[in-house]
Amino acid sequence: YQEKYQELLEREDFFPDYEENGTDLSGAGDPYLDDIDDEMDPEIEEAYEKFCLESERKRKQ
Repeated sequence: YQEKYQELLEREDFFPDYEENGTDLSGAGDPYLDDIDDEMDPEIEEAYEKFCLESERKRKQ
């Protein structure tokens, strides 16, 4: 899913309010995903969720 995550970063430009809202990937969580659900490829969304879960796991270690 690393490639999908990279693709998501490249697509970040499509969501101009992303950074303005102060939402970063490490703290985004479900509300952010719900907001852009209609615009996001399901595969990328799934990869994004996996990335978030993995990041959380690493932080807890």
